[in-house]
Amino acid sequence: MQQYSFSVTDLTNFDSSAGSFQLTEDEVVEFGKEYAARLLDEQPEIRHQGLCIVAFDAAGHARFIQPIDTVH
Repeated sequence: MQQYSFSVTDLTNFDSSAGSFQLTEDEVVEFGKEYAARLLDEQPEIRHQGLCIVAFDAAGHARFIQPIDTVH
């Protein structure tokens, strides 16, 4: 397990911390997908805003990117 920091971002101007979690490499993918789906369910107004969930490892490298909604 290692520490992963999650952010909600549009990959350009907007970035908001979504927390840090101890996860395995396999868990980080599932967690990111579930978090994106839950966020969209709870805040439907963020649909079509170009936002995604990014997970960074302890070294600051992006390890997972999940669009919040469908990419067109």
